[in-house]
Amino acid sequence: MTFYTYPDYQLELDQYHDVDTDDSLIKLWYFAITTLSTIGFGDYTAKSVQEKIIISFVLLFGVAVFSYIMGNFIEILMGYKSLEYSGDHKELSKWIALLTKFNESHPLSKDLITRIEDFFEFYWKNNPLLAFKSDDDQRFLSELPKSTVEQIYIDYLFRDFLYIYKKFFLSITINNRKIGMGNAKLRVFLVQFLNFLEPRRYEESDGIIQDQF
Repeated sequence: MTFYTYPDYQLELDQYHDVDTDDSLIKLWYFAITTLSTIGFGDYTAKSVQEKIIISFVLLFGVAVFSYIMGNFIEILMGYKSLEYSGDHKELSKWIALLTKFNESHPLSKDLITRIEDFFEFYWKNNPLLAFKSDDDQRFLSELPKSTVEQIYIDYLFRDFLYIYKKFFLSITINNRKIGMGNAKLRVFLVQFLNFLEPRRYEESDGIIQDQF
């Protein structure tokens, strides 16, 4: 493939220069990647009829392969997100089977499967937000007064968490003024913050960053 370039880019025109094999291979990969990834800078293009025919088939094949890979990848991500709030072991088994399919049908190791199951078991057991896992629960929560939602989060679901870390949350100093838990803005902030909390388990062998100050 000759790989002509546009003069406007101020690049060398390959048809006028001898190019070694390594240089041509690099340009071939560059052209293929930018084309199949749909970026298409346009600095290298096929000019002859034969080249255009070949590239047309490459584009059709590349789009099909890219769509297949991205479809499987998105399916895995969507399955993971749905597992976070499902608490269903059957759905977890289906997701693990999907991982096996994406792994070219090679079965996952028993150790990896055990670690995945332990992770979700811990997650489901220690995630207070699973109290509102269904769409009906979420709709019901959205219809409650804000003050009631704040009480559910602060005084019930995350009461233990806030007590353990009360040094950071129950009293905040802003502009030399102490703001307590009764402050409306602080309670709104806490609800928004608590919505993003996720349970994580650390083993003794896991590395934890220690405060050096």
